Amino acid sequence: MKKAVLPLILVILCFVYFGFSRREKQIKRRTGVDLSGANLISEYDTHSGNGDGVSCSIYDTKDTDINRQIVQSGKWSPLPADDTVHTLLWGMSDESSKTGPYLFDENEQPLVKYADNGYYILIDRHSLSGNILERGSFNLTIALYDTDRQLLYYCKLDT
Repeated sequence: MKKAVLPLILVILCFVYFGFSRREKQIKRRTGVDLSGANLISEYDTHSGNGDGVSCSIYDTKDTDINRQIVQSGKWSPLPADDTVHTLLWGMSDESSKTGPYLFDENEQPLVKYADNGYYILIDRHSLSGNILERGSFNLTIALYDTDRQLLYYCKLDT
């Protein structure tokens, strides 16, 4: 019995290590920031076997130089977010209607906390062009760095 436990523990540790490493590489490739030294503090994922779903990983970046990386990458925009990103993350409403948020949990709460200070990047992975909010489906990635809380949110929406 003891001989079977050690290999099982090693397999689990490999999945955890290589899964995190693969995710970090994808984030670096898409956003231009290296999360070495960051700690994954939360993960939410509803992607199913067909690839549709919402995911959001949150990293504590207190022990990183992410702010410098974001500024140097030239890919990120400073907050406040444009209307599209604001609608996707937190929703928009006026007197007659409400749209979004599109990135929410099972309780319909936004996955990304509202931030006044920081940077964001929207990566449209859809084959269609034009207004993202007028499409019938979404394939996008949004990353938001909250400089006040020193948190990086990396979210994907696929429908």
